Amino acid sequence: MSKLKKSEKRAAWFDQGMMALQRIAPEASGYMCPLCYRIFRREELEMPNVLACEHVPPRSLGGRELVLTCFRCNSAAGASVDAELSKYVTFQSFLRRDMRESRKARLMKDGHALNVLLRWNAEALEIIDYGNRNAPCVARGLENELKHDEAERRNWTLRLTLGNVYRTGWPEVSVLRAAYLAAFAKFGYQYIADAALDVVREWINNPNQKVVNSCVFPVPDALDDVRSIVLVKEPAAFRSLAVQIGKFRVFMPVFEEAGDLYERLAKPHEEKIAVELSGRAFPWPRHPEFLFDFNRSFLAEMHRYLSN
Repeated sequence: MSKLKKSEKRAAWFDQGMMALQRIAPEASGYMCPLCYRIFRREELEMPNVLACEHVPPRSLGGRELVLTCFRCNSAAGASVDAELSKYVTFQSFLRRDMRESRKARLMKDGHALNVLLRWNAEALEIIDYGNRNAPCVARGLENELKHDEAERRNWTLRLTLGNVYRTGWPEVSVLRAAYLAAFAKFGYQYIADAALDVVREWINNPNQKVVNSCVFPVPDALDDVRSIVLVKEPAAFRSLAVQIGKFRVFMPVFEEAGDLYERLAKPHEEKIAVELSGRAFPWPRHPEFLFDFNRSFLAEMHRYLSN
């Protein structure tokens, strides 16, 4: 996309967001970042490093630009939780043996540590570089051992440590953040203003604190390109907004009466119980829609749908 077209898109999304915000807060006179709630004036749109077109989900999961967030929230996530999600995706691909790119690792053999590059070929895990990653004497020693073990037909017993492993819990926050932003793009400020979403934003903005334990469920058999948003009605314990992004399914509260959602999901999450969900599905947004803000009758219809 050219710079001009991107500028036009940002301006259109700004104006649409400003109008949506005014539907629930008539006194507002700008665009509000859905993550930090800071309001930006129209003249700030053209300033550098103020508002950014956010990829939802992150690029590591094949995301596309979907909503405007402030530059601070965008860049903070890119350097933290989104970076950890990228590491997680790479790590899982390596474990599934479907990654052909090389990966740094540390290999232990007979008490000696070696820095290596690894990759999967069609048949096995392959060491593709050690000579440039260790002292010359270490590299020569390993090469001599390889030749000797090959001649003697000896098998190796190795301990392998993969470098650059992701930070536990942070990939889940990245996916939760993406689900939250997708729901914002679909339903707008009226949805994220619900007090039940406070706990979601708290964890997004403080990834070191695990605020809830039962909002991100793995879906191991799902295809990586699955994108779905479902207003779950049954079973009652799962009544929520379920957003699926590839192999992750995220549950978020919808309307204040769902505030105890994560208490209800604790047991299924801990015990990895398989549950068949039913509800109303919505197409994945390709741009901001803000359905609750611009269509109050639709909002009332969704309330009735869950209540009946």
